[in-house]
Amino acid sequence: MNSDTIAWYLVQGLSLSGQSLLKYIVGCLLIHQLQNIENLTTMTIISPFPAVALHERASVLEELGEYESAIADYTKAINLEPNLAQMYYNRGNAYDELGEYELAIADYSKAIQLNPDYALAYNNRGIVYRKLGEYEKALEDYATAIEVDPYYAEAYANRGAAYQITGQLEKAVAELNKAIKIMPDFAGMYYNRGVAHQQLGKKREALEDFTQAIRLDPSLDIVYRNRASLYLDLGDLQKALADLDRVIELAPNDAAAYGNRGEIHRELKDYQKAVADLTKALELNLEEPQTYIIRGAAYIGMGDMQKALADFDKALELDPKNAVAYRNRGVIYDELGKYQKAIEDFTKAIEFKVGYADTYTKRGIAYLRLEDFERGLADFNKALELDEKDAEAYYYRGQIYGAQGEQRKAIENYTKAIEHNIGNERVYYKRAVAAMLVEEYQLSIADFTKALEYEPDNVSLYSARGLAYATAGDYKKSIADFTRALEFEPNGAHLYMTRGASYGSIGEHQKAIEDFTRAIELNSENLPKQLMAQIYYMRGLSYKDSDDVQKAKEDYQKALELDPQVANTRQDYTKEEIEEKTGDDFGGDEEKKTSDGKTSVNGQTKRKKVGRNAPCPCGSGKKYKKCCGA
Repeated sequence: MNSDTIAWYLVQGLSLSGQSLLKYIVGCLLIHQLQNIENLTTMTIISPFPAVALHERASVLEELGEYESAIADYTKAINLEPNLAQMYYNRGNAYDELGEYELAIADYSKAIQLNPDYALAYNNRGIVYRKLGEYEKALEDYATAIEVDPYYAEAYANRGAAYQITGQLEKAVAELNKAIKIMPDFAGMYYNRGVAHQQLGKKREALEDFTQAIRLDPSLDIVYRNRASLYLDLGDLQKALADLDRVIELAPNDAAAYGNRGEIHRELKDYQKAVADLTKALELNLEEPQTYIIRGAAYIGMGDMQKALADFDKALELDPKNAVAYRNRGVIYDELGKYQKAIEDFTKAIEFKVGYADTYTKRGIAYLRLEDFERGLADFNKALELDEKDAEAYYYRGQIYGAQGEQRKAIENYTKAIEHNIGNERVYYKRAVAAMLVEEYQLSIADFTKALEYEPDNVSLYSARGLAYATAGDYKKSIADFTRALEFEPNGAHLYMTRGASYGSIGEHQKAIEDFTRAIELNSENLPKQLMAQIYYMRGLSYKDSDDVQKAKEDYQKALELDPQVANTRQDYTKEEIEEKTGDDFGGDEEKKTSDGKTSVNGQTKRKKVGRNAPCPCGSGKKYKKCCGA
């Protein structure tokens, strides 16, 4: 018993008089000499002041958490000294610890009856009323406690807590400000104010309060937990992670802390650590659907679809109406190519969580993979009705429009996807292709260029941009792109073929022949016959334009052997024009140049034909088909 306790007993003794007062004071002084519970027990038997001994033993038992034994001793002491308010107050505290709230209120009320200025009793009765949800009564008791003792910091703090629970957050902060002014070094006050600030959306103020609480008492794991939550809201995952590390250090069996840390590891794509933490949370009995869902998502990140599937199955076993579990399992089925099962799960997710735009988008993608464009389009439309900023819905709706030949609509949707920050190589690539199909070559080239910013080593993008440049008539840039692509893929037969075509278009026929020849050497047996026919045909054109008629005739003949329709699939020359260049029906009619540069076939002088995609002979710089050949 310390000097403060003795002083209290002396104050309580003032309500007594004469012999009783003397007995009380002597009893206090005697009990002060006792060191343990055994001595106190002895004193309850031999002391001429058993009420004091019983009260002190009850206090020790209460500190040890033995509340029922403490209540028994308080009751005996009250029977001996029924007019001591402290006896009722302490027994009320023990009843509160046991959850016997009505009995606690009765004892606090008796203490107040015996001592109407008993601020502690008003405060603690207010706490019990708050636990029972009787907030008005709680606020009345806190107000009285403050009226009795205007410097009672805990009463201000508790009134702030009552305001907080009832949603009166500004009032809560005001009360906690008063409490902190009185007790500026009490960590709990800052923590409570931090929670109120957090609920008000004042994140910076909350962060300052939590940090101050930790400075004052670094052992409060609950403060680290709340600050971690706040850091998450602020997007500072590393600081949130550090706080959760501290929570686990202070409370090694805190399942929720492991679960939260595992979720952060997953966000940071550290999937191994995420799985380890979430597994630990499950071992500590955090057997909740959300834990399995997050671990399943981590398994997806690791590429372990079967374990992810098992976790989502378990989540649905625990909660058969969990929309997120259905959605995530649908994603796995989609990844595994089980599109019908994916659709079934997405449909369930929609059923249990109406208005979830992302799930409509996911189901729409599954329909798209099954080429069910009508249902896919309906889902993307619904997703965009629910969320007009769903970039993924715009992107995939653009794909459907593109597949249906509506390139303008496709471009509009890809543009919307970009506006809403889908921002990756694929959307620019898709829009570039659609733009090329509607002859918007500058947009196409710009988009291929943008896509290359994301993937500067993507050979397909250089090849595609090269085609766009060639289609736009910028052959030098197309050659540069095909050359760059060949640096990454030196055995790409299709790249030699397309570069050869560009060389031919600017009259560099020898380089064109070399490229076509290299394409034939690399893939003479692997490319489709129709494509090989095209290569022979184009090399034939280059030979012809190089005045090597014999080799031209051989290549034309080879092209027709591979694909009799090759002449009808080209825009460079018609079949008749080929025959005109090489002789009737490839029959070997003699073809000579006359002195004036014109061509003579079987003695008939003819003007030299110009390919429709070749530069116009008039010198305009345009293609022949768009100039004199129009």
